[in-house]
Amino acid sequence: MASRILKPEVQERLRNLTHEIISGRKNLSYNNQRYTLTNPSLDIILEADLIYAQYYNDHLYDDQFLSPDNIPLELIKCGLFFPGNEEDIKNYNKELDSAKKNLFKNYKNEKQKQKHKAKIKTIKENLNKLYNFKHYLDFLTLEKHCENLRHEYIIAHTLYNYSTNTLLFNYSTFKDTDASFFNSIMDVITNNIIDLSTLKKIVTSEYWKNIYTHNKNNVFKHCATEYTEEQKNLINLSAMYDSIYQHPECPDDNIIEDEDALDGWMLVQKDKIKRQKTQSGVLSKMSSKVASQDHVMIPTSQEEAQDIIALSEQETGGLNGIKRLGINL
Repeated sequence: MASRILKPEVQERLRNLTHEIISGRKNLSYNNQRYTLTNPSLDIILEADLIYAQYYNDHLYDDQFLSPDNIPLELIKCGLFFPGNEEDIKNYNKELDSAKKNLFKNYKNEKQKQKHKAKIKTIKENLNKLYNFKHYLDFLTLEKHCENLRHEYIIAHTLYNYSTNTLLFNYSTFKDTDASFFNSIMDVITNNIIDLSTLKKIVTSEYWKNIYTHNKNNVFKHCATEYTEEQKNLINLSAMYDSIYQHPECPDDNIIEDEDALDGWMLVQKDKIKRQKTQSGVLSKMSSKVASQDHVMIPTSQEEAQDIIALSEQETGGLNGIKRLGINL
């Protein structure tokens, strides 16, 4: 399969990001100063976990923190998030899946493609707003505070001055660190995290394919337990795309390179597998004589009933000529 030709500047950016991921380091800049963020060793991670656990156990009953169980009520008081919004999230996710499937099915129709892309964008925006409101007060919980302590320990032991190759922070005096400076550095680090969409672009790039295809079992120089999160994600995504390319109904490259359309293809494949399993389950409950009848009573659960009904819909052609299934709940 021939991949889509990318602009030279895009290819160069993906190439640079690939090098960054392979190195396990990040080169950062702030106020004309350069810094290097290295991957934490297992010892550093274990110590950070211990700091989390100790603080959590010591402050489990402190009133200064908001209990996760009380967050829904506090959100209601603030007028940010209501019980009905949980149902909104479920419905939006269903709509998003449906829109992605429609995008895949209508990808060659430019007008329909743009229509479904616009719908997907709107749904994602609505979901992001709801998720932001839902987690607006999470920073007041003990769990979030402990997570911040964990991050502080890791950053203090992995962030170096580029020019001197010395640690930027001294953890023993970390409490005296200027909070504004530290928060600014954290913002720089956060903004340099490679998001999932970009990782997918890297995985489908010719540069990464040439590296990965010839050395799948030893892409990085260290063992898997020492992989960075981005390295883990890159390997997992590569394996996922391998399975897609090997699938008997592998989609065209333009589908594979479109994140939402590819999601739609995978959802369609998931629906096919579900229908096949449901059909096999129905057949296993019927004798050969019963299976030839037009009307069948099948004891089943409510959830299974919906799946069986789908089998008899006009678009699926029904099951062994059955035009209607009687469902005994």
